[in-house]
Amino acid sequence: MPVALTKSRLIDRAATWGTSRGVKFRKSLLDEWIDEGLVAKGDRLKNVGKRPVFRYGFRHYRRVLQVLRLHARGIRQTDEILIMLFINGYGVEPHEVREPLGREFVRVCAKINAQARSVRFDQEGAIPPKHKESLIRSLGQADERFLAASIVPPGAQMIEVMRAARHPDPESAQRKPKFASAETVPVALLQSLLGGLMAAEDDDDVGEAERLLRNTTNSELEAARSTLLSIRQVFASGPIASNKIILGPLRDAYLASFAQPEFVTVQLVNILRVSALSAQLQFEELLRVYGFTME
Repeated sequence: MPVALTKSRLIDRAATWGTSRGVKFRKSLLDEWIDEGLVAKGDRLKNVGKRPVFRYGFRHYRRVLQVLRLHARGIRQTDEILIMLFINGYGVEPHEVREPLGREFVRVCAKINAQARSVRFDQEGAIPPKHKESLIRSLGQADERFLAASIVPPGAQMIEVMRAARHPDPESAQRKPKFASAETVPVALLQSLLGGLMAAEDDDDVGEAERLLRNTTNSELEAARSTLLSIRQVFASGPIASNKIILGPLRDAYLASFAQPEFVTVQLVNILRVSALSAQLQFEELLRVYGFTME
């Protein structure tokens, strides 16, 4: 393509690219992306009379296509687009994605909490059998691929994980479970990892995930991204094996999650939480319980 394009030529080229893939592109969409900071403004040249002249180069065209691909997949909110550009290494810096990650995580939690409205999740103690069945149903159906991989904890354990996730006190028993046996390791780790991340917030306060993101340095956020991409690479083509888990469905589900901003957000927050709680999380024991090995 030419070194520089006028705005109209940039739009024409991107529209042609989009049309061949069933996606419409127009000037109003480009203007919207520029206003939202998803695409950089054009490079200003000398005026023609009193009219300013802008030129757009390869970096502008490349970013337009990156955003247009996401748009075609139904990813159209600014925060979601920034998160996906960041995870894929498309020129979004850690400081640009910190607040979008916080807002997206809050949105995901709100959606889950809307399903699990029962106050029983916020209480301690035994739950009557019929009410327990209702709570389990309110958590929704697990992805069939995770079920096929035999990695989904029983409903009763998921209730305890949810209780920990919604408990605001870091010193509570729910958020400091005992790793008593091999069978309790997965749920205990989830309770520690997710503890407090879905707790109700005060009007003048922020949640633990947002606080975690605010206190994370740019280098730590970049390191979390690198770690997540490394894990994806292991699942995609790495020599990983397990004698207790059916890896095919798990691999498919995990890799598919990278196409969705909400899952990418949750995974990044979890990796940051792992770094903060590394002393108390027994991941080596978890790998042993599930029989993971590197061939």
